[in-house]
Amino acid sequence: MKWLEFLPSIVWTALIVVPFWGQKHLFNQHHVAPQALGVSLIGFALLVGDWYASRQSLPRVKGLGKRFSTLALLGLLTVPVGLQVAHLSLMPHVPLIAEWKEQRRLATLPSVTHHDLEESQARLSQMREDASKRLKVSPLFVFLCQIAALLSPLLVCLLWRERHWALALAYFVFSLFYSRATLAKGPLFTNVLTYGLLIYASLSESLRKGVNRLVLVVGTVALVFAAQFLILDPLSVLNYRATGPVIPTAPPAVGELAFTLSDHNRAMDEKTYEQLLTPTPRRRFERRVNEFTYRMLLTPSEVSHRWYTYFPAKHDFLGIYGLTPASRREPGYRHPSNTVGVWAYVQRFPTHYLDSVHAYASADADAYARFGIAGLLLVALLVLTIRVVMAWLRTGSTLANSVYLTTLLILSTTLPAASLQAILVAQALIPLLLILMWFRWRETRQWDLMRVPGSAVATSL
Repeated sequence: MKWLEFLPSIVWTALIVVPFWGQKHLFNQHHVAPQALGVSLIGFALLVGDWYASRQSLPRVKGLGKRFSTLALLGLLTVPVGLQVAHLSLMPHVPLIAEWKEQRRLATLPSVTHHDLEESQARLSQMREDASKRLKVSPLFVFLCQIAALLSPLLVCLLWRERHWALALAYFVFSLFYSRATLAKGPLFTNVLTYGLLIYASLSESLRKGVNRLVLVVGTVALVFAAQFLILDPLSVLNYRATGPVIPTAPPAVGELAFTLSDHNRAMDEKTYEQLLTPTPRRRFERRVNEFTYRMLLTPSEVSHRWYTYFPAKHDFLGIYGLTPASRREPGYRHPSNTVGVWAYVQRFPTHYLDSVHAYASADADAYARFGIAGLLLVALLVLTIRVVMAWLRTGSTLANSVYLTTLLILSTTLPAASLQAILVAQALIPLLLILMWFRWRETRQWDLMRVPGSAVATSL
């Protein structure tokens, strides 16, 4: 299990480092150097922090010595369920249900064209915005709903541990439905990964070895077919090149947008896209490969590059703008991610994006947009500090280990697509660290930095 400690470094390398170095020749060369520095600094900070975590021994656990009562569990469950049900009831339409109905409608058509899909996607995008960003609720309510969604896997694990199996399964299904209700893929992706990681960690050593072998075999086969499509097929996101007036003819100047692989995919013409809609298992697999490569591998570093291009060439460094209530109350306030999104995407692809689009950047890009090179150094130091604190707070009990693994996964998956302040607050890293702090105090009854190398770790929880 020691390899899990390197999960933040592995994810950062796979989603940011490798894609950046692979497509940086297509970026605006005037702004590549600071991004290379930011990517490298955070990668180095994560590697050092992960190495430190892998070298730590767990402290001797004294345990809580008390199980949760049924009344306490129901009380814990009432809060997130109440928030999530309230959010669903406030939506004008539940986008996920609307999508199911839309799919059934499209299935009745004699043939589905690219135009039909664009109209359908536009309606669903509008519903998604109405159910999330444009929903008239207080910021506190939004924050509490996000926290409830992120902590739902921990509640399911707690219910399962206390042998409330039916309740655990019911909340498991409901939490997955809620995480996908607005059609946002991020929350569902995070929840599924969290459940998978917690289940994997709970398996015996022999079962984990079997899972490792199965994943290795299936992953290798899928990777071979995916690589063959991405390298050889002209319709893959790595090979397709759009044509027409949207394509720039000269290298971009300072502060100008470069035309990237993701942009070619956005500019794909209707006739070409319909070739990918061929209803065969092979084409369905290839569409999934294209979508994964576009969203997970190409786009994060590309969106971050837009921030490095926009700041400070188009706009002065932000400083703490948008982080204080006073700045958010200023007339004409616009979130920086929305400003960059409209500039980089809506203006060039108005049929693909709404004016409310948010181009969320990686932690390094946000730090650079605020304080330049000093911001990159500061965010790398903070990332290293958070990773070391996480490792120190870890204990050996089952519940505390579940919280730690959830914290580890959140840090790993959000750094490529969110600012550090968003990770700490909106992604619930601070509440999770406080829970870990409570567990460490309750289970060890001490705050010393001493570890007990090689000692047996009690698992009373």
